[in-house]
Amino acid sequence: MKVSEINGVKIYDLNTAKTLAQYLTEAKKKKTKLNKLKGYDNSIELIADFEFNNCATNIEVSNDGYYLVGAGTYPPRIKIFETQEMSVKCERGIDAEVLKVKILSDDYSKIALLLGDRNIELHAQYGRHYRIRTPKIGRDMAYLPTTCDLVTVGAGNEIYRLNLEQGRFLGPLESDSPEINCVTHNKALNCIATGGIDGVVEMWSMDDRQKLVELPIKNHKAFENYDMSEITSLKFSDDGMYLAIGNECGKVKLFDIRYPIPLFEKVHQHKLPIKKVDFHESSRTLFSMDKKIIKIHERDTGKLYTNIQTKKDVNDFAFYKNSGMVFTACEEEKLGSYFLPSLGAAPKWCSYIENMTEEMEEKKTTTTYEDYKFLTKNELEKINASHLIGSKMLKPYMHGFFMDYKQYLKLKDINDPFAYDNYRKEKINKKLEEIRENRIVFQRTLPKVNSKFMDDVLKIDARQMRKSKKLKEKAEMAKNLVSDPRFGKMFQDKDFTIDTGSEAYKRNKPQVSRYTKEEPEEESEAQEEETHALNNILGETSKPAERKKTLDSRIPKKKGTDRITPVAEFKRKDGDKNAAQRRKERKEKLMKGRKIPTPKEMRERKKKRRIAVPLSSLNARG
Repeated sequence: MKVSEINGVKIYDLNTAKTLAQYLTEAKKKKTKLNKLKGYDNSIELIADFEFNNCATNIEVSNDGYYLVGAGTYPPRIKIFETQEMSVKCERGIDAEVLKVKILSDDYSKIALLLGDRNIELHAQYGRHYRIRTPKIGRDMAYLPTTCDLVTVGAGNEIYRLNLEQGRFLGPLESDSPEINCVTHNKALNCIATGGIDGVVEMWSMDDRQKLVELPIKNHKAFENYDMSEITSLKFSDDGMYLAIGNECGKVKLFDIRYPIPLFEKVHQHKLPIKKVDFHESSRTLFSMDKKIIKIHERDTGKLYTNIQTKKDVNDFAFYKNSGMVFTACEEEKLGSYFLPSLGAAPKWCSYIENMTEEMEEKKTTTTYEDYKFLTKNELEKINASHLIGSKMLKPYMHGFFMDYKQYLKLKDINDPFAYDNYRKEKINKKLEEIRENRIVFQRTLPKVNSKFMDDVLKIDARQMRKSKKLKEKAEMAKNLVSDPRFGKMFQDKDFTIDTGSEAYKRNKPQVSRYTKEEPEEESEAQEEETHALNNILGETSKPAERKKTLDSRIPKKKGTDRITPVAEFKRKDGDKNAAQRRKERKEKLMKGRKIPTPKEMRERKKKRRIAVPLSSLNARG
């Protein structure tokens, strides 16, 4: 669905998309899904199979609004579309080209077709009912419901009347024009108007079959400079007071039948023959059509309302009564459909179109400087681009300039090479903060007395609970020590403070170190989560197997082989030094700066080790 705006009036073209069959063929060819095809999401198929094999020549809407009747080629045929079902009701083949379609009843049950082989076909619900031949080739026809007369005009000066009640031709009316191109009926006054090739419009009363008046009026001052071009189209308004006339030179005139001078005269810019004129009663506008364009003027003022421009030449048009829907028959396969919200609401059978048009209006439109960055003079100086002022790279706007966004990023990277690193750090910190916010943190409250001892005991409890059964028992003992009220004063009274610097504590430290020995703590779930998130941000892997693969891939290989080069080949080779000498040098480096203990000091150390015996073993001996 495409939208265009002419003279401030929005026009929605509803038949720009492909048919469902075309989309299915394209999807199969490209081996993709339908919803991924360009234009499929916004496509609308208003009525299924709303097309002909070659081109469409006529389109009419029934009085009840439930049916559309279209004619087209090739081969010549008519199609009846049902609006409630949004599909084709039936299709009928015709022997000759259809020049004019006239719906005689409120629905599709009675249709008259004027053919190019001098025949008139009458169709009923079941198909062709009757076929009758006219004396001369017809060009236009009109139906008089009060007398059941079907009036036809053509290549002659006679107006033929086919009475459908009697089933025969009545006496023709003779016109002063050598040939007649068009005819229209005034329902309010029961009269007809005909337009001839001599530029004269004649009005006939169907009550007494007499000529009432003709335009231009002979020997009248108002018609001294009247254009006598060939008349190609005529139409009365529903109230019968206005007559629209279109001629061969592209001029459209609107007359009030009570006044001899036209109310206004409009000229189509292409100056092509006017094929059809019609009144849109609900919006009080006048439609006029040549083969290139459909123009809409305000009936009261004559101002241009808007234009409907089609891709191909237009043959006919019809609008849905009291709505903004317009159908066209053009020199292409599809019948056109346009929606003008300002003319009226959408018909009930396609009311969803209004919702779609509202959604299209809500969509953001692309701005002129969408791919540009706005910079002030100070910002230009920061990226060292002030020398570009006055060049084509900067477009002045208000208090600054517009620069192409890609160019701006290049200049920014040149002047601030660490911008990406800073951005990366900010991202990592932000991600870690989000993880920490979602985590439930348990805060341990430690006593004022012997807080370090309490902390060590709690660490033992947390660390040993995940290990063997014996260690679990020891953790339980440590837990009981904390919870037992007999040891409560140990964490309350300062007299029970453990002095870690005393000789007694140092002597007993080997025994205590078995429980307070700092072991490498296992990574908690929260830390694991942080590490995993950090690795994802940095693009690194956390699995050992994957790390090994990554490291193996970094080990160089010999050219022309897949064998990994041994590490020994990359070791430094000193030609004049043997292995023993290298070991000696390494030992000297290690011992450099260290104090070597004397034999006396070594003996004292051994004595101290013998004294530091566990108390449990002494008790057992005692």
